[in-house]
Amino acid sequence: LNFYDNLLKTSVNKNVSQFILFSSVKIYSKGLGINENSPIKINSIYTKVKNNLEKKIIIYKTKHNTKFKIIRISNVFGLSKIYNNNFDKLILPSMLKSIFCSEELVLYYPNLKKDFLSTYEFIFKLKKVIDHKIEKKYEVYNICSYKSFSLINVSKTIKNIIKEKFKYNFKLIIKSKKRFKLSYKTKHK
Repeated sequence: LNFYDNLLKTSVNKNVSQFILFSSVKIYSKGLGINENSPIKINSIYTKVKNNLEKKIIIYKTKHNTKFKIIRISNVFGLSKIYNNNFDKLILPSMLKSIFCSEELVLYYPNLKKDFLSTYEFIFKLKKVIDHKIEKKYEVYNICSYKSFSLINVSKTIKNIIKEKFKYNFKLIIKSKKRFKLSYKTKHK
């Protein structure tokens, strides 16, 4: 968090007109029907860090003229130029890796619902947020699709697309548990 303190101090000292913090919709206590005023729930180190950064912005906004924008982003999908850095940690790439490495996809929590946003839609909405003139010292924006899809429905869609486009079939295995988990075994060495 010291890095962000230094970044905030520098932006204020250099009279930066607009400071944007990328946060996450994961800080909300519920996943469906959220808006910028929905309650926040800290349930992981990730959400704790995001929430602490947002609190720092709120402290800074009272003392300085810089305009602050907090952007809470949902699950963005699409290829990235640096996908090797975090490819396996993202849900859709993890699912695809499981499918192509083990010829199966195991869902332990199939009814888990997620909001997915394409990179194109994200960039379009991000530009609108950047261009939006704010009157207050800070604003919070959600960038998401506002549509939630269960992992079972996403998995079935992926299965149909892969079967139709690539003539490739894989086994979809549902093992309901309390927590969501993806697993895969590599067949090839």
